[in-house]
Amino acid sequence: MSLLRYSLRLPIMQAPMAGPPATSEFVIAACNAGVIGSLGAAYFTPEKLSTSIQTIKSQTVHTKVPFAINLFIPRGRTTAANPPKGQYTAYLERLSNFYTQHHLPPLKLPDGELELLQSQDKERENFENNIQVILAQQPPIFSWTFGIPEPYILKQLKQRDIITIGTATTVKEACLLQQAGVDAVVAQGYEAGGHRGAFLKSAKHSLVGTMSLVPQVADALKGSGVSVLAAGGIADARGVRAAQVLGADMVVMGTTFLAATESPLAQPYKDSLVATDAEDTSFTTAFSGRVARGVKNQFMEEMEQLEVPEWPLPNELTRSLRSHMAQEGIVACQSVWSGQSALLARQQPIATIVDNIQRELASFAG
Repeated sequence: MSLLRYSLRLPIMQAPMAGPPATSEFVIAACNAGVIGSLGAAYFTPEKLSTSIQTIKSQTVHTKVPFAINLFIPRGRTTAANPPKGQYTAYLERLSNFYTQHHLPPLKLPDGELELLQSQDKERENFENNIQVILAQQPPIFSWTFGIPEPYILKQLKQRDIITIGTATTVKEACLLQQAGVDAVVAQGYEAGGHRGAFLKSAKHSLVGTMSLVPQVADALKGSGVSVLAAGGIADARGVRAAQVLGADMVVMGTTFLAATESPLAQPYKDSLVATDAEDTSFTTAFSGRVARGVKNQFMEEMEQLEVPEWPLPNELTRSLRSHMAQEGIVACQSVWSGQSALLARQQPIATIVDNIQRELASFAG
């Protein structure tokens, strides 16, 4: 099925952002403004995911604008690649100090490799259960990050007419997604905020800019029927138009919407975003164990030189700290994910942001 069959107000998809931004209300606001809303449900339980899909469906049916559910493809067990026990001691000790400094309950330290394997198994189980919810609830679109779902999953999605969207950070990844039978590919440039979606090579060896990646992916997928969505550093009408000229059918915008009035993020987080220059963001693995771009802060700087455990263990270990900091409005130890165009974001209602983009796009045509 084609993503382009929908009559959208603008060729824009709200980026799926897991964690605090992942609320039904945020997605509904995007759909009501005439763009595709996305729910970053990677950390949802099956029960929460089911309820969220039902809520979004009931509140967007009148708009005839689709929404997407996004999950992370789980990694396989990685015991062979694990460093010797004790190599992460410095990271764990420093993390424990952060917990102590901010008067949180003592951090329960993992028991080496066993804890990592249990964490990976838990992630796999939750993913499989959430896939069953998606197959049962049938949201219009299912997107994912970090790989390709197994063929039997893609087959069942297609049987239910659910549009499938994969994430690519290189042309080779985009071609593999096309060969797997996806309906659309997000070409994620290195300017994008949040986690890098690389899955063939390491994220640090898959850093291609949006300006370079999008036309190459568009050329590689030309004639295949697979739509191309540009992501990374796109924050206003200029970015939308540029992506279209480069060959993208649509764009994905994240940081721009994070600063919006309807964004569930705390005000200090939003204030930090709109004051962020491009050089104020950086890649880190410290919060989750995966490479992600965010606003530089104390936590990132202090953890920068330390060995970090593999995903998903750090994500679990830092969760209470990040949650506490969000509640207290302290950005120094939060994962303030942000793209390189955060300075272009405005703290306005999503409808106003979309109105402005539409008006500016029209002026280009004139």
